[in-house]
Amino acid sequence: MLRPAWPAIVLVAAGACAERTTTTSTAPAPSASAASLPAPSASVEAPAPEEDAAVAESADAGAPAATGPLIATKNLVAYIYDKPRRDAAHVGVLRVGSRIRRSAEPADPLGCNGPSAKWYAVEPTGFMCVTMDGVTLDVDDPAVTLAARFPPRRDQPFPYGYGTSFGTPLYVRAPTAEEQKKLEGNVADHIASMAKVRAKLSDKKRWPEQVFAQPSEIPPELANHALSPAITDTKLASGAIVAGRGWPDWRMSFLTSFDVDGRVFYLTHEHFLVPFDRVRPAKPPYEFEGVELAAPDQPGVHLPIVWVNWHDVPLYVYDEAKRGVRPTKETLPLQAYVQVKAQPLMLGGAKFHELLADPPNAAEPGARYVVKDGPVFRVDALGEVPANVGANDVWIDVAIASQTLVLYRGTTPLWATLVSTGVDGAGDPEKTKSTPRGLWRIRSKHITARMAGEEKPPAQEGGKPDPRYRVDDVPYVQYFHAGYALHGAYWHDNFGTPRSHGCINLSPKDALYLFKHTTPNVPEGWHGVYGGVGGIESGTWIHVRVY
Repeated sequence: MLRPAWPAIVLVAAGACAERTTTTSTAPAPSASAASLPAPSASVEAPAPEEDAAVAESADAGAPAATGPLIATKNLVAYIYDKPRRDAAHVGVLRVGSRIRRSAEPADPLGCNGPSAKWYAVEPTGFMCVTMDGVTLDVDDPAVTLAARFPPRRDQPFPYGYGTSFGTPLYVRAPTAEEQKKLEGNVADHIASMAKVRAKLSDKKRWPEQVFAQPSEIPPELANHALSPAITDTKLASGAIVAGRGWPDWRMSFLTSFDVDGRVFYLTHEHFLVPFDRVRPAKPPYEFEGVELAAPDQPGVHLPIVWVNWHDVPLYVYDEAKRGVRPTKETLPLQAYVQVKAQPLMLGGAKFHELLADPPNAAEPGARYVVKDGPVFRVDALGEVPANVGANDVWIDVAIASQTLVLYRGTTPLWATLVSTGVDGAGDPEKTKSTPRGLWRIRSKHITARMAGEEKPPAQEGGKPDPRYRVDDVPYVQYFHAGYALHGAYWHDNFGTPRSHGCINLSPKDALYLFKHTTPNVPEGWHGVYGGVGGIESGTWIHVRVY
């Protein structure tokens, strides 16, 4: 479950999962034979930073006119409210570094957070309170300008750079060589030692050399060992050069990298500086991705299909005369899918699925290839929509038993993929790491969000406690119930098997794809949006079931 935590206004997950996401880029055009996919998320045109045209004041909570001056936040994130009241519903989230248009004059003369703090209407809807959540009219504040140099890459599976802490110091400015030595010891020896460790790993386990391909120039806000513009409430002792340490296994996000006296440093999303050799870079986005499904009367991929969930599976050839099967040397690889005939075969008490076409590099072209049920999961098109879902509505169907997700319009399947739901299967979500079942609308969408949890005692005496965890800037998060969400997972590639704390994990590519084809759409410049308030459209339906 997610709960507010943090001095500023960061949302942290505890018990369910841990992320947040939002995207507004254009999706790849579907093939001509593809079913009618929902249009990718539309976005409002981004304002040019230099624009400052005055606009008419508006206190209309539904659609404020805000086409001139800009507003920003100095905190990591700040809320956008449905009405100019502190108890109003949240309609969106603004991230540090983003500047959006606001009304020229305050929307409410009574103020919001003290006599000098005023509400301003923002585009395309909603209100923000100056000074609350770090909201500011000074869009050239160093905290804003530093983050603005590195906006999220909304058209990429990784909106930011990612890596896992080995126990890194969190520098608050670029340290001198002498300061690094005093705090960390012999830096050159550590760099060489980590290079040797990496070189000994297998290709599968070896991490990339660095998070970013090439270091950039150090941002001007950090030049000459200047103190990094703070966006947290961390209290520093006089003269301190670190704010603490990132504990081992803390998954961090990074805006850029740069060289400081011969050593590469990463800039975290909280504006801390961490040495490259104290971080294990995340591997590039996994290649696995779902498949677009063709319209019923068009060529292409259609349901039913079978997915390979656990391991490579053998193929057999069906001998109709003997009503039996014989083994072949061909296999279907893990996470592959194939189209199969509508009617399964029952042979000797076992169920088999017959492939519609020869497998790649078939040794016996034209033979009746079959695969045994069990190591694969079959996905058939559903014949009806859930209650309350309209006949032409776009909706998401998730089946826990098969670890599959299908995007529909009405009863027409549009896209299918493998997911990872809660590791405890169909258990009680309140007591176990299970994904809840039911029908909901997507409540909010976020380009990224933090997910975290404190250490928990063991469930049974003598067992191991659940370790604390923190994952910064989980990509493309879509909350649908309490703290449970659809989101990208870059830390594993076991899609097709239960793996999460209860959320629904997708590959980074799939998370981006699904994010683009669901509602509510995230307005340009916003980092998150809430459906069904402030004139924002309602969220896409999601149905989670066991079978």
